[in-house]
Amino acid sequence: EHKIREKELTERLVQLEVI
Repeated sequence: EHKIREKELTERLVQLEVI
């Protein structure tokens, strides 16, 4: 469960970096 949350956070960080 915790891993899924971490993946979601990482994806959000990647999206922010893309901008």
